[in-house]
Amino acid sequence: MSYNITAKGVSPTTSKAEIKKYFSFCGKVKSVTIDEETHTATVTFANLEAVRTALLIADGQIGDSKVSIEVDDATLKKLDEPRATETVESDSKTQDEKKPSTADSNDDAADGARTPESISQELKPRAAILAEMLSNGYVLSDKVLERAIDYDKEHGITAKFTNYLTDLDKKYHVVDKAQATDQAYGITARLQKYWEDALNTSYGRKIREYYSEAAKEASDIHAEARRLADLKEQELAKQAEEKKDKITEVTDEKTEKA
Repeated sequence: MSYNITAKGVSPTTSKAEIKKYFSFCGKVKSVTIDEETHTATVTFANLEAVRTALLIADGQIGDSKVSIEVDDATLKKLDEPRATETVESDSKTQDEKKPSTADSNDDAADGARTPESISQELKPRAAILAEMLSNGYVLSDKVLERAIDYDKEHGITAKFTNYLTDLDKKYHVVDKAQATDQAYGITARLQKYWEDALNTSYGRKIREYYSEAAKEASDIHAEARRLADLKEQELAKQAEEKKDKITEVTDEKTEKA
């Protein structure tokens, strides 16, 4: 199914790609349509949980303007329905059994919104999602952060997500803190796209640790955002160094052959 929201107050200078990137933190974005006359954007999500997250970040800033968010009648009706079947466990089964398509992966890479752990945004605690957004330079007020914390507590999101991770760990034996070898973090081909980065990089493992703990206040989210940004810088520096070493190695080989 598809679920629509309308973002109002969109700046004329904000592109469709920027809007998609912003809302991709909430979940899978199927399409974005901009009405230049009314300065609004219609964003279509694939999952209702993404809509709930989008509503939490209402009054957030896209580009140089703050936007308000509204939902259409059909989506609003769905939001009012009981959530009994919309648990992390039921969503995790879909994630567990379906490997993302190449198209989906490419979209995520193009958006730049996906983080290295590659776990569906719809599954994550909202406080963790907002920490990711802050680490990517988005402006969110403490009021928005507090809404996310309250939401996680009210719906037991962090506990459900922690249980979900624990179940995956037990099922695939992919996390063993007593072992630090690469083999200790080996995963099946089925889960490679889904889980590899979270277990094979220090960045991913630290993110996972954060998911296992509930944020207590807005300052916790700010602190996590800073840590994510620092970890990203470290990973980028490491990748740049490895690339430099590789180029040097290739150059040396060519010199020797010459």
